Amino acid sequence: MRFNRSLLGWGLFLVVLGAVPLAVRGGLVSADLASRAWQLWPLLIVAIGLAIVARGTPIENLAGLAFPVIFGLMLGGLLARGGIPFGGCGDDEGTTPFATQSGTFGGSASVDLELGCGGLQVTAVSGNDWQVAGSDRDGRGPRLDMSADRLQVRSSDSGPFNQRERWEVEIPTTPTVNLTASINAGEGRFDLGGATLGAVDLHVNAGSARLDLGIVNAIAGPLAVDVNAGSAVVLLPNENLTGEVGVNAGSIVVCTPPSAGIRITTNDNITSSFDFARRGLVQSGNTWETPGYGAAAVKIELQADANAGSIALDRPQDCGTQPPA
Repeated sequence: MRFNRSLLGWGLFLVVLGAVPLAVRGGLVSADLASRAWQLWPLLIVAIGLAIVARGTPIENLAGLAFPVIFGLMLGGLLARGGIPFGGCGDDEGTTPFATQSGTFGGSASVDLELGCGGLQVTAVSGNDWQVAGSDRDGRGPRLDMSADRLQVRSSDSGPFNQRERWEVEIPTTPTVNLTASINAGEGRFDLGGATLGAVDLHVNAGSARLDLGIVNAIAGPLAVDVNAGSAVVLLPNENLTGEVGVNAGSIVVCTPPSAGIRITTNDNITSSFDFARRGLVQSGNTWETPGYGAAAVKIELQADANAGSIALDRPQDCGTQPPA
């Protein structure tokens, strides 16, 4: 018997997508458990790897069905709680300001932020001091773990849909800061002009983010941006930089300096979409380069991986060269 594997995958995805909300309404699955379905996103990567390993084997067709089933569970769980919260979550209830906390870094430091639901604004300010302000439903504030060289901020609730939070985080410009941020079912904006950065690691799960590195003081790298069932816009500085961007069921737009040499190596996946030729990059195998890359004064080298998603360069409506359509 012959079958269309693509149509079978879509069919399973739609079946699971609808079955999860029905199971919640019928009391077979708790709403709290369904709300955490987004935490299955690492399994998407496992499913992709399984499909690659099984290619050409008797279980190739079966292995290829893992991705649509897992993705259906993730989105079905989000739908069961009222929708897919790209860029927002929670209800319209008011929030209460929590007590502002602040401190000082003695030298190079790491900042680790993990937002469960709501909005995150990160800015760079002169000096060595950091600050965390904002609001949530009960004014409790996030959980902080701090020292002279470390700041960790975590959502106060275990589930991403339990509490809407709004954080305003200031990081200092004087010391070198290694920044890690995870946004789960929320929206993040990072305006880091003037910052001195080491490594930057951003994870977006069922949310959206705008990471502006365009006018940082310095960035050592590497840069890593990972998007799962969401979207991100990344503005790169006119600095030598290496990094990787990856998307599973979503999109990333990378904004590059006009004079920089760009080299991007991509994965080989039929579900991926890359918009590099429009920027003038030339393809050779899995590598895309701007003409004259070797002679460029500033070189940016990226690994780009997309699975059921897209990665684009210098899209005007996202990179600020023209108003959004």
